Amino acid sequence: MIDVLVIGAGVIGISAARFIAASGRSVAVVDKGGVAAGCSRGNAGLVVPSHAIPLAAPGALWQGVKWMFNPESPFYIKPRLSPALLGWLWRFGLACSAKRVERAIPLLRDLHRASAALFEESLARRGLLLLFRTSKGFEGGIHEAQVLSDAGLETKVLDVPSIRALLPGLKTDVVGGVHCLEDGHLDPLRFVQGWAKGVDVRTEDVVGFDVDGRRVRARTSTGPIDAKEVVLAAGAWAPEVARDLRLKIPIQPGKGYSLTFSAPATAVDVPFILSEDRVAVTPMGDRLRLAGTMELAGLDLSINERRVGAIRRAGVA
Repeated sequence: MIDVLVIGAGVIGISAARFIAASGRSVAVVDKGGVAAGCSRGNAGLVVPSHAIPLAAPGALWQGVKWMFNPESPFYIKPRLSPALLGWLWRFGLACSAKRVERAIPLLRDLHRASAALFEESLARRGLLLLFRTSKGFEGGIHEAQVLSDAGLETKVLDVPSIRALLPGLKTDVVGGVHCLEDGHLDPLRFVQGWAKGVDVRTEDVVGFDVDGRRVRARTSTGPIDAKEVVLAAGAWAPEVARDLRLKIPIQPGKGYSLTFSAPATAVDVPFILSEDRVAVTPMGDRLRLAGTMELAGLDLSINERRVGAIRRAGVA
């Protein structure tokens, strides 16, 4: 019997296993796809203390509803009657209050800063640029920058010449931007693979659990595993994996996208987000990663011709 079984070999599962092992306890990680088989492989690699404003903010649900039935919008969901999804949206709506946002910002700020400190050895600290191509979007960005500055986070509002000095190869028209100076970026796959070295990772599929008091036995595709404790880090698959444990986990899967290209001749050193198009662009050595940013979990984020066009107009692919 091992002390702790971790289900999921993404960045959360691998990080948990490393710290558990460092405490002197025996630990194993199981994942049917192996290390970084899911979101940890292809995400934007952004570590962002600036994302201290919670997703559930006033107006967020209504904007999501307007987008969710339009296949050409940044957030699209296939129309369906799902009690789990409707329940999630209801709870999300209840959380969209100014009072909750005010309480959450300092907590998220401190959590993100602590997280960034743990990434420090792998992190490139060049900040994150939020770029806006409309005056309305830029006004919103300036307001957000002020909220973050009031919370003690370093931000700088940029005019077009300042943006082009940081991104000389940018072709898309922008009216302004915000530089979030505390943010950083890394190659997520390389990071998780590096942290997984020395961790007992087993490529197995968890098919169920047997629970006897405080004893948990995980049934896997290759046989049972007895553990004193279980850490569930299965992401979008967590509700299904935990079904035998009689846990109702309010998670809705979101479909994202990720495209990786050879870096352009004009170097891109600072990651940026095309804010209106919800596209993040991250330099990763000789490659460039483009990924959809998620702001409403549970909505299907799909790539389409309009969004590819935005990427091409930016001159980064």
